[in-house]
Amino acid sequence: MESQNQKIEQSLSSQNKNIQDNMNMSETITTKYLDNFTDNNVEERSVSMKDLQKMCNGRCCNMKHYFEYTYHKSKVKPFYDLDISLSKDTTQEERKQKTEELKQSAIDLLSKYYPEGELAIASSHGMKKTIKTKNKVKHLVEVYAISFHILVNGYEATVKDVKEFNLKHNLYGQLEGLDKAVYRDGGNMRMLYSTKPNDPRVKRPETHTQNIYKHIIQSNKTTNHEFRPLVDFEPEKAKPEKAKPKKKSPPVS
Repeated sequence: MESQNQKIEQSLSSQNKNIQDNMNMSETITTKYLDNFTDNNVEERSVSMKDLQKMCNGRCCNMKHYFEYTYHKSKVKPFYDLDISLSKDTTQEERKQKTEELKQSAIDLLSKYYPEGELAIASSHGMKKTIKTKNKVKHLVEVYAISFHILVNGYEATVKDVKEFNLKHNLYGQLEGLDKAVYRDGGNMRMLYSTKPNDPRVKRPETHTQNIYKHIIQSNKTTNHEFRPLVDFEPEKAKPEKAKPKKKSPPVS
């Protein structure tokens, strides 16, 4: 009798074979492997679509630190990183409620700005240590981190274009926890099933669990299915009420 693991393996193999049949083997994306964030001399590496499957393999139990590397001019899908911290004393129910609220509000808003987009959502929630300043003194504290990584498949732009789009439409003010730093010129963006150095939280897919390419930020014919441009979005305005006709004065008798 087949074990559950064998069934999962067969399903993944079937899915990956279908993807391989349609991939362009000459296409690459730019990556880095970081053991820590202080090493600025790590060389960029162009990775083929086939090699991506090995790098983003969730069945590997060893810690790994693979990152996509992007410039302002890189062709990407619109991407959004949401990060908020809760006190370590919050209850499981409070964490679950806030997590669902954050995700749903992001889905609702991004679906409005990208009506033809396909959202790929990954997350890396959990306890982490961070530095907080109190009374001008820095302290290392433990918090519960809620972290979502959302890509909009079906659209394509440069990193700089996405940054300007967000500014123009005030997405930084509308999306709670939106990280502005990810749109820098030369950014490291964690890949699926990888961790940040010195942080055990693993980035795992919540949607498209059997198609890693939906979770790749850089856009090409294998990782993206459409290449729609960003479109200026004008929110619906309330229609002005029509002026009511003035009633004629009754005749004077």
